[in-house]
Amino acid sequence: MKKTRTFTVVPAFAVVLCVSLASPLYSAPPDWANSGKPMWEITGASWIEHPSNPRFAIYNLGTMVESDDVVLDKETRLVWTRMAGTTSRNWYEATYDCYGKYAGGRMGWRLPANEELLSLAVRPDGGTGITLPTGHPFTLSSEGQPSYWTSTTIAEYPNAAYTLCFSTAGCLVEAVKETGSNYVWCVRGGSGHDGY
Repeated sequence: MKKTRTFTVVPAFAVVLCVSLASPLYSAPPDWANSGKPMWEITGASWIEHPSNPRFAIYNLGTMVESDDVVLDKETRLVWTRMAGTTSRNWYEATYDCYGKYAGGRMGWRLPANEELLSLAVRPDGGTGITLPTGHPFTLSSEGQPSYWTSTTIAEYPNAAYTLCFSTAGCLVEAVKETGSNYVWCVRGGSGHDGY
């Protein structure tokens, strides 16, 4: 009995699938899906490849201020605010800052997960320091070794989250969410999770 049902159900499913694919409701993916270009359709401006590092492209709304510029990382397809925060905050304030962010004509920003922020990091000369890639377009805090919040909670200590500092020493450390004071750097796209 089971064999009969299996043979009758599978062909019926295959017929439905073939009909649905051949129907006028099915269409090819839009042009941008295979173009390799960012899906950032804002009129009046465009992405400009960064002259010092082609990994990055900058989007400017046409204003003279850098705080509303955004940067596409072509390697990860994440979009970052060009200017990282210049004021330190606790984790909750940092999260709220990103939720309310308006940059590049878009909302929907968030704190990056630990691995997303680390995706920007390089170790020059194989050392222990963590820096941004040579010729990057970002503006970081003027502090000597700025440390930035991630959304990633520490599994063993849920009241703390990872932070990353770009410096000659390099640091990936834990900070208490409520009392820690670190900088905010918002990202858009990607997974958007509170990872462990």
